[in-house]
Amino acid sequence: MSNFGEYKAEIGIRDDPEWSVYFDFLYPSADEKQRMANRGVVEALGKHGDDGQASRQIDHLIIVSNREQADRLARTVSDLGFKLKSQSPSEQPEGDWWVEFDRIDVPVEIDEATIMLSKLAREHGGEYDGWGCGAVGT
Repeated sequence: MSNFGEYKAEIGIRDDPEWSVYFDFLYPSADEKQRMANRGVVEALGKHGDDGQASRQIDHLIIVSNREQADRLARTVSDLGFKLKSQSPSEQPEGDWWVEFDRIDVPVEIDEATIMLSKLAREHGGEYDGWGCGAVGT
């Protein structure tokens, strides 16, 4: 702390067998984890010369466990302005169903959309697997 003389260091210890400080305060929420993942994609795009400001088609994937969930989810994302990549969800060899869709968005402004999609995926018994797009301006 010698470089930060104007600050006073305080240290304390208390028993926390449920790890509540960690899980309730320090551990990132689902939304914050999604923001962190989004920053990772934007940074990866930046390494390819993209500044993340240009609108472009952004692909998304949600994975669910059965056809019924996939069909309901496909209707919901279509109603929200996303375009399905194929006419219907596709069954995968593992038995999962993929709902692939896209929309024109801006990578550096993607948080609102991906947080909404992540919540939507959980509501439909699935998992939001993320987004991707090509680098622009390289």
